Amino acid sequence: MKSFATAALIALATLSACHGKAPDNRGVTRAWARLPVVPGRPGAVYFTLVGTGKADRLVGIDSAVVGRIELHESGMHGRMMTMRPLAGADVPAVGKVVFGPSGNHGMLFDIDKAITPGTAIPMRFVFASGRAVEVETKTVEQGGEAPFPAE
Repeated sequence: MKSFATAALIALATLSACHGKAPDNRGVTRAWARLPVVPGRPGAVYFTLVGTGKADRLVGIDSAVVGRIELHESGMHGRMMTMRPLAGADVPAVGKVVFGPSGNHGMLFDIDKAITPGTAIPMRFVFASGRAVEVETKTVEQGGEAPFPAE
């Protein structure tokens, strides 16, 4: 089923390219994912949300090649690292919100087996305003070097 979804997504991207309309990716930069060591385990996605002149709220991320993507907040509770789900993330009109290693991030569940390090994952970031941003997310193996320097 995921292979069909992958093929459908590629066909849709090709069709969009034929019409000359580039996707609106303003507001989401530096998207990359760290894939799990063990297939079937969750991976993580990191990105930067950038204000586009009007405050908004990220309410979800989806992908045709990932079963479920959850936003999570990481932090320390005493000497223990904790993680809890986030319902969304406020994005200021001007400024940025960083989701990075050891901080807030997205958890990737049920990643299509065809996704390997170096394979881009198409993701759609959905905002409360109704705006959706399509991004090709770079992938690296667990322990691999991040494709962008830390912010």
